[in-house]
Amino acid sequence: MKEDVRLKITEELEQTQREYKRWVEGFGNSYQIQDHTISEWRSHFAIRLPADIGTDTCKSVDIKLVNLFQEAHGNKGKAEAALSMYKAGYAKRYRAEYASLVRSYEGKKLPAAGTLVTLTEEKLGDMKDAIALAETEVSFWREMLANLNTIRKIIENATLNISVEAKALNYQNMLDRMEQKGNNR
Repeated sequence: MKEDVRLKITEELEQTQREYKRWVEGFGNSYQIQDHTISEWRSHFAIRLPADIGTDTCKSVDIKLVNLFQEAHGNKGKAEAALSMYKAGYAKRYRAEYASLVRSYEGKKLPAAGTLVTLTEEKLGDMKDAIALAETEVSFWREMLANLNTIRKIIENATLNISVEAKALNYQNMLDRMEQKGNNR
């Protein structure tokens, strides 16, 4: 009996997981941010590091990172500007709609303040949706910048490791030459 319950729960969890993966893939392939899908942006900002990373690789990745950071910061700035405009527009329209609604009850009994707020917010539903989408876009660009920053730290560590290895090798070569000179006397 307990085994049947465990199996049923496991099957339901696996089904939910499959549905979630399908939804995420579909969302990434259809939801657009600045005329590109999330999948396209992720592909554009992807940086693949080879296993045998060297100084030249670090330099080329650094150059690519700088360009991607600039692009992502620019896109984040656009998204933040749009969000600010939507919020400011919403606040202005909210005040105007609320005042208009109150005026429409002139000479009549005014509804409760909560009712007026709800009616005003319903009229501005599209603007609230635009704000939510802009917040999603800003969040996306923050995530992209955080990812680029993580890659930057990895490259920084790799560069430091390569530098330490090169110095150790040079030091070892110098000691070997000194030892050879000492043996040749």
